Amino acid sequence: MAFVLSLVVMPGSTLAYLAYGVMFLIMMINGALGRSSLLGYMSYAQESASEANRPAYIGALNTLAGTAALMPVVGGSIIDFLIGAGWGFRAYTMVFGLAAVVAGLGAFLGYRLPHLQKTTD
Repeated sequence: MAFVLSLVVMPGSTLAYLAYGVMFLIMMINGALGRSSLLGYMSYAQESASEANRPAYIGALNTLAGTAALMPVVGGSIIDFLIGAGWGFRAYTMVFGLAAVVAGLGAFLGYRLPHLQKTTD
């Protein structure tokens, strides 16, 4: 909120510089967490797959990641369509509610994955 306010109302003010710094820090943490979680997904897929199936697992994981990268565009298109159909602000509630349900389902299914045993080489 402070970031938008600083850009619109007070460009060049102290609040604007503070908002830029906070936004930079948030984006830096988001990028680091996103890339580190990708490392975990790849490691899990490599450890859980047999030698013969490992390329298929990694390929499927990359395909899902590429598809997931398009979801903000799909969500925005759905919101535009629903607003045009007269849903108004409820369009945001519907899309973000659906995203919360999908995230919850993913967490539920993720916790049901088998735990891998550590192996020593």
